[in-house]
Amino acid sequence: MPEHTTKTEISASAESVWQILIGFESYSQWSKYITNVDFKGSTAVGSKGTYTFAPSPGKSRVAPVTLTAYVAGTTPTDASVIAWGVNKGCIINAERTLSVQPNPAKEGTCIFTHHLRLGGCLSAFIPFAKAKPQMDTFGPEVKARAEGVGGVVSTSNG
Repeated sequence: MPEHTTKTEISASAESVWQILIGFESYSQWSKYITNVDFKGSTAVGSKGTYTFAPSPGKSRVAPVTLTAYVAGTTPTDASVIAWGVNKGCIINAERTLSVQPNPAKEGTCIFTHHLRLGGCLSAFIPFAKAKPQMDTFGPEVKARAEGVGGVVSTSNG
């Protein structure tokens, strides 16, 4: 089952990054890869929606997805998590998880984690290697949006 995770340290509060992550309608203003997520205004787990992404420049794809997790942290150390995916049983299933947590090692910063998991019989035919570079750019895009700057960013893959 292919999986890929990126982590990005961001010089902003976890709450401000969370607001960026749940501001789906603005993704197209700052992300080249994930351009829209629409759950029709609902954040209830199980809500149906669409996920629009750009697999390559000039191309756009829309996929039907289900909200699988939506947890806003309630204490200063809690993580906030949102996830969506598609589950067609043994044929194909995928889940994208975005989470943000205050960084206990460095006050005033947080850690953004982006995880993608693919499974099912058809996952072997999905060009997962193409998703990795796109995922690797999303963390820096979130960072630039949260910090209000462009430039060099610190991202690690794990």
